[in-house]
Amino acid sequence: MNLTNEGLYQGTLGFVPVDTSRDRAEREADDGTAHDRLCAVERELQRAGMVGATWQQIAKTMNLHHGQISSALTVLHRAGRAAMTTAKHNRCHYYIHADFIPMYDPAQIYLRPTKTLATRQAEAGAVLAEAVQSYFDYEITADELNNALNTYRRTT
Repeated sequence: MNLTNEGLYQGTLGFVPVDTSRDRAEREADDGTAHDRLCAVERELQRAGMVGATWQQIAKTMNLHHGQISSALTVLHRAGRAAMTTAKHNRCHYYIHADFIPMYDPAQIYLRPTKTLATRQAEAGAVLAEAVQSYFDYEITADELNNALNTYRRTT
């Protein structure tokens, strides 16, 4: 797996908005740790077969924490190398390796990750900010600005 593939977060497996988290993610991307983790998680999904595995099961096998596993699963999912099933165990969805996707009915799997609430809010905020600027530049009407505000409110 190449770390330049689709699915990475700012060139990394992901981080929270804290300097130490970003620094760790960038260091792991640079020193190969992130690549090795992606490959290892992908191998675990292959070993799990058609049933797949939850992040908890993979974390236990690999002795890693939730963030390390879930970020790798998200990258694999975005890159099309894994899919999430509708089946759950202990409130966690199973993930399957891409090789097993054809064995599932399309209604049983999610081929792309859903956006988190934080992502939806950030995207709506960006649209609202653009609408405010357009309003002040006399490019849109007050009604159009109000529509953007209402869309933003629905996401929060």
